[in-house]
Amino acid sequence: MVVTGALSLEVFATAIADVAFVFLVMVTLGSGPTAFGVLTALWAGGMLIGAALAERAIGHRIGLAAFGTAAVMGATMLLIGLAPIGFAIVAVAFILGGGANSIHNVAVRTLLQSECSPADHGKVAAIYGAVTRTAVIGGYVAGASSCQTMRHPRISSAAC
Repeated sequence: MVVTGALSLEVFATAIADVAFVFLVMVTLGSGPTAFGVLTALWAGGMLIGAALAERAIGHRIGLAAFGTAAVMGATMLLIGLAPIGFAIVAVAFILGGGANSIHNVAVRTLLQSECSPADHGKVAAIYGAVTRTAVIGGYVAGASSCQTMRHPRISSAAC
């Protein structure tokens, strides 16, 4: 339960950053829907790379991989929020963040399965799914209702 709670905070922060991302692209970068689509695709491309590297990246350090990749995703948000902003910086951060996201997903599920008996896998997966989906919804609501997000997307990205 402690692992699920800790990881749900990361999911909550990431959801807030997802809301800020729209304003980051449209307001801060002054770009349009094409740039938004390209950056979103770069995150997905990073996820494909991460999926291919997940087994080697995780190894026998499942907990370290689960929390370490959450830290990498947070670091990419911090980079976007604090660095001199430009499309290239955001693009690189999104490829790295997407890769970390994919490895994180594999590591978290492996960690949860390794910490409980096989008979409890379904129950643990259901609890984790419910908690993280609630965290996503809460993050979207928090991000959308924050005037700070809409006025200063870089600050919101860095804060997450």
